[in-house]
Amino acid sequence: MIRRYILSLLFTFLLPCVCIAQLSEIRQLQEQLKHPKDSLDYLRKLNKIGLLIHLKNADSSFYYGIQANGLADRLNDPKEKSSALSNIATGLLLKGLYSQALQYFGKAYVVCKANDFKPEMAGGLMNQSIAYSFIGDSIKVIQFAIRANHLTRAYLMHDSVASMLLANYVELNSKLAKDSVTWYLSNAEKVANRFKDKRAMVFIGQIKATRLINNNQPQQALPLIRYNLAVTRANNWDYHEMEALNILGSYYLAINKTDSALAAYKIIYNKAKANNYVYWQIDILKAISNCYKLKNDKAGEYNTAQLLIKALEQDNNANSSFLGDYIKYNQAQDELKKLSLSEMLNHKKIIWLVAACIAGSMVIILLIWFYIKVNAQAAKLTELNATITGQNQALKESDIFKSRLLSMLAHDFRSPLNSTIGMVQLLKDHETMDVDEAAGLYKLIETDINEVLLTFDNILQWTRKQLTGYTMEPVKVNLRESITEAFGFFHEQANAGQITLVNEVDARIAPFTDLEIIRFINRNLLHNAIKYSPAGGRITTVSAVTKDEIMIKIKDEGSGLSDRLLKELFTGKVSDTNDSTQGAGLALNICAEFIQKLGGRIWAGNGPAKGAEFSYTIPLTAASGPVV
Repeated sequence: MIRRYILSLLFTFLLPCVCIAQLSEIRQLQEQLKHPKDSLDYLRKLNKIGLLIHLKNADSSFYYGIQANGLADRLNDPKEKSSALSNIATGLLLKGLYSQALQYFGKAYVVCKANDFKPEMAGGLMNQSIAYSFIGDSIKVIQFAIRANHLTRAYLMHDSVASMLLANYVELNSKLAKDSVTWYLSNAEKVANRFKDKRAMVFIGQIKATRLINNNQPQQALPLIRYNLAVTRANNWDYHEMEALNILGSYYLAINKTDSALAAYKIIYNKAKANNYVYWQIDILKAISNCYKLKNDKAGEYNTAQLLIKALEQDNNANSSFLGDYIKYNQAQDELKKLSLSEMLNHKKIIWLVAACIAGSMVIILLIWFYIKVNAQAAKLTELNATITGQNQALKESDIFKSRLLSMLAHDFRSPLNSTIGMVQLLKDHETMDVDEAAGLYKLIETDINEVLLTFDNILQWTRKQLTGYTMEPVKVNLRESITEAFGFFHEQANAGQITLVNEVDARIAPFTDLEIIRFINRNLLHNAIKYSPAGGRITTVSAVTKDEIMIKIKDEGSGLSDRLLKELFTGKVSDTNDSTQGAGLALNICAEFIQKLGGRIWAGNGPAKGAEFSYTIPLTAASGPVV
């Protein structure tokens, strides 16, 4: 009976918690399978049922294992896969397919080792040791048991599974010395007590009782047997109760109480038959037959033999059916392997194809990137060329502007200087002039020169600022005062021709604009008006304000302007052969350029009666304060 007893230890390592084959628990789990929480919950219940049902029906344990194995692969759950493989191995072991069982126990161990599941690894090694005990390979039994023991002592002495592993090591390693047996069982008890594992304590007690009986100390074993029976019956642990009764039968045989042993075995047989524990039925019938043989009860021995034959036939038929199913399963597994291999090859082809597509895409992306980069460089070069072109244009305009500034300076100072030279010449030619008249001329010359110097200094300061290009620096300019100031610049010419200024510009008009440009324009327009006005004539200046601009008009009483001159006046290309007319055309052209920089306009025309009219505007938007 020792192999049957060892088998009861086999499955304590298949799940994280110790589970015993109880029909009520199996039925409860089977009912729960109808309404699982999720796929993982369903998988765990499959494995648990496969574990619990192994001694009731090895076929069912195998089939539950197959289902769980397939589902574990789909869910990629290594822990549940190792449990499923162990359940398959258990079914094969109980059916006598020991080599195949070892193969699946080995697969389960490989999965556990790959994922570093230490408790399951130790259990897997112990399961293989137990499987080798069925084959009768005592060397392998001890080798695997020692490996499991080393793993247990190295990593699992503080784990609840250690109690069963240590106890099982004692059961499997027959070469242990007595003091080693005592040490292992003592430590197994300590772990079981620490975790309050009553089932482990029952198992350890059964090992002790069995060893006492085998060592011809049956009386010392009896208290342990009675304690185990009391605990298993109190907790309705049918399977453990059958194990305890089995040891009790061995005890009675040891003290030559065959009838008592027979009674204990019959209780086991009835429980095994009621719970459909086929494996138990065969071995117990053999034990009962042995009891009848010891009693020399031929009838009982015969009847038991008949029951044994029937049980063996039933088991043989089941094994034949199971073997056929196992062959089909293996064939299906081979087909799956072929399909997996084919799928793997197709997968590799797909990977190569995807890699080629990715490589092609990368090439296309690189080409697009180079194209974008080249375009960006081209755009940058275009932008740089445009910038250079703009800078060249700005330099050209700056040169033109500087040339205009020089022309402006020459034009502005030629007239007052000519006037001053004229007065000097007058003094030179009229030596008989009395002292008072000469003093008056000296005073006029001094005043004119001071005004010229002041104007020159103002224009010079403004010109320095504009040498790098025009920049408007607006200030508040009273246009009426600016016109009066400009007229005063030419007072000698005006006095000589008895020309008067009628300044009707609104004194409240004071926009923010460029003072020097306004002065230059006013000086040039008034100078032209004085130059072309008849003796005793009047020059009239008026103003007007619209919603968009301020207009200043300067009118004289001269002969007016020809149509050809009106067209050429602000172009700088006056075709008149008169030098003074050409000079006036150049100055007016500069005035036109300057007024445009202020955002204004300038034009000329003839009055309704006689004389010329010059007008210019300043935009209201240029003002940064109230205009009026």
